Amino acid sequence: MNYSVECIARKIAECLILIEEYQGKIYHLRKSIAELRCQPVIDEQGEVVSFSDFENDY
Repeated sequence: MNYSVECIARKIAECLILIEEYQGKIYHLRKSIAELRCQPVIDEQGEVVSFSDFENDY
C-alpha cells in the first residue's frame, strides 16, 4: 500500500492529539489518587482513626 506523506502526517497528528488527551486524563487520575491517600479514616463515632493508605488497599 502506498500512503501519501500528507495522509501519514495527518494520522501522526491525530495520534499525538490522543496521546495528549490521555496524558491529561492520567494526570487527573493520579491527582485524585493522591488526594484519596490523604483522606482520614473515620469510625462510627466520627473519630479520626487513621489516614487511608492507598498502596495497602491492593
